[in-house]
Amino acid sequence: MVSWDSMVSWESMVSVIGQVEHLMQLGGWVLWAILVNTLLLWWVLLDHFCFLRVDWLAKQRHWLKQWFYRREKAPWTEQARRRALLSEAYMALYRHLGLAKTLIALCPLFGLLGTVTGMIEVFDSLSIAGSASPRVMASGVSRATIPTMAGMVAALSGMLVVSRLKALAQQRFSLLKQQLQLEAGHAS
Repeated sequence: MVSWDSMVSWESMVSVIGQVEHLMQLGGWVLWAILVNTLLLWWVLLDHFCFLRVDWLAKQRHWLKQWFYRREKAPWTEQARRRALLSEAYMALYRHLGLAKTLIALCPLFGLLGTVTGMIEVFDSLSIAGSASPRVMASGVSRATIPTMAGMVAALSGMLVVSRLKALAQQRFSLLKQQLQLEAGHAS
């Protein structure tokens, strides 16, 4: 059996943490904003994924039970009740995806802000030093490029997960809609 100690040594973990800290320093304060935004984004996505995998079944059973044990069987009240149940289900299925899309849209904007602040730093260092020395410009260039790349990576990964979550939500909504429709067909 392989132990945790043999897989990952303390020194390698400290080294990785040091490298991440160095990268964050190179990216500047904008990279920290991207990190916070990305952590919030992934928290929202994970929460929604858990809802679709775990909580959805209980909610679906609740709505189906409400539908099967309804007292009014008149066609107009039946259709109104069906629309209300489907509307409630739709709101539950897509509840946090708008927030996730907003957080995704913020990622490249933060990256662009990093580009602007990095280029301002480059021009400031050029005006102070009075020459185009690569050493003088290096920190500004890293502050311009690292947040841009980080923002794009965060946005693209978030977009992929949101598209998958939307597909799962649509699949579950269609199934519930079909189950309620089948029951409506049997009731009339």
